[in-house]
Amino acid sequence: MHQLLRFYHAFDLLVIDEVDAFPYVNDHQLHYAVANAKKINSSTLYLTATPDRYLKQQIHQEKLAVTCLPLRYHRHLLPEITLVKLYFPKQKIEARIKRYLAKWIKNKTPFLVFVPQIALLKPILEELQHFWPAIKGECVSALDPDRLQKVKNLRTGSDRYLVTTTILERGITIARLNVMVLQADAPIFSETVLVQIAGRVGRDKDYPTGDVILAYQEMTSALRAAKKQIKLLNKKATQLLKNDEVSTL
Repeated sequence: MHQLLRFYHAFDLLVIDEVDAFPYVNDHQLHYAVANAKKINSSTLYLTATPDRYLKQQIHQEKLAVTCLPLRYHRHLLPEITLVKLYFPKQKIEARIKRYLAKWIKNKTPFLVFVPQIALLKPILEELQHFWPAIKGECVSALDPDRLQKVKNLRTGSDRYLVTTTILERGITIARLNVMVLQADAPIFSETVLVQIAGRVGRDKDYPTGDVILAYQEMTSALRAAKKQIKLLNKKATQLLKNDEVSTL
């Protein structure tokens, strides 16, 4: 995007994908570059699954037109969030969430376990290795120079799971994937982050379903909002499919 700084009133149309994510979000220089690169009479198309507060405000004030696409290309509903309340904070992996992990391992499906801090990566990995020593998994963060290879290992089946920070909340598509978020009530897991994490599941047309498990101790507004948002999208998608079916009769 920084190449836009080289242009002045050059474009009739700019399309900005993942507008709520790095590097565009909160970068005033890039916002200036976009405004400067457009012609006076031009259009800007923002693409995002999780509009931020500013974009929502612009929509509410009717300064920004919006079109919602609640269905993926394969026309299946989004996998919905399952909230799991935990009661034993000192126990890394409680029985209530262990059963989901056991199911995924039994079914030989890949999965991601998200944690809020880098310091938790190794302890959770060790816990998983203790329960299932024959199943290979690794941990990954933004500081890991091998993270792309580890994602590839998960995709090819060399690894069965990754314990990860929010570095993998976006930009990863793996067939049959399930996800679990531990300490999902941590501040880093905003509504946007949780919706993006949930969006890793069900992306493949041959495997459009899967589990999205958010484990928490204290309910947060982000947890409620993320669950509500996906339910709302599925409600819109169901109506869209219904109307489409009626129109083809």
